[in-house]
Amino acid sequence: MKRLLFRCLIFSFAYLFLPSFIFANAVPLKVDENSLLPYSFSIHSQYGEEGILAHVLTKLNLKTGFFVEFGGWDGEHLSNTRFLAERGWKGAFIEADKELSKKAKKNCADLHVQCIQEFVTWPQAQSQGKTLEQIAALYFPQQEIDVLSIDIDGPDFLILEQLKLRPKVIIIEGGICWSPFITKRVPDLIAKREVNQPLQVICEIARKKGYKPVCFTINTFFVREDLFKPFENIKNDPVTLWFDSWYYYKNKAPEIASYVRGIRASHASIQQYDPFTIP
Repeated sequence: MKRLLFRCLIFSFAYLFLPSFIFANAVPLKVDENSLLPYSFSIHSQYGEEGILAHVLTKLNLKTGFFVEFGGWDGEHLSNTRFLAERGWKGAFIEADKELSKKAKKNCADLHVQCIQEFVTWPQAQSQGKTLEQIAALYFPQQEIDVLSIDIDGPDFLILEQLKLRPKVIIIEGGICWSPFITKRVPDLIAKREVNQPLQVICEIARKKGYKPVCFTINTFFVREDLFKPFENIKNDPVTLWFDSWYYYKNKAPEIASYVRGIRASHASIQQYDPFTIP
């Protein structure tokens, strides 16, 4: 009986305190020396994504190509790829909102860009809209996509999971609200309502699709694994990437930390599925 009681106490201690213990002893203390975050700069993007993307493309020796971004908004606002069009790339902004799509056409009048009003969905969604593959077949058939940026505030990971196209680089939002130590997928119904999946889950989805992460802001940059060799020196596990972002933007963009702390304190589902603390 005493042995059983002792085991129960040990189990209870582990359940209550082990996540915090693991967190405290596994957290990186600074930005990794090989992180791509110092290459960041912003013209239109929110947190320097253009600079990171520019560096990735330089490493891949891609001087021109074709990009796709959705939600494309007005073709300028917080865009990760607008600067590529301004450098002569061809591409497509996909936006579901009619008025924003009209603005995008006006803002891109002098660029080699298609502004497409469509709602991007995934096969199992049972909602109006088209998959990216269907949109591609209609508007830019036979066109290889070099860069794909996905930002639809929640179900981004579901689009990635069902993606059949093979872009060289994928940028996808999600993962900042959850602890990077979470490896288990949270229910999709919760995740697609703006909080998305934990970073480890997103990285695992991408791995199964043949992609490896190279950087994280509040967006993850993935490179197709057959092109990954130039990035082999990067420490690219999700925990390192998450904390690289946390430390790098601590002073540059303190609103990130404020947002994360606020949503973690107020969102019941995060509290339910995430036992970890953040610094």
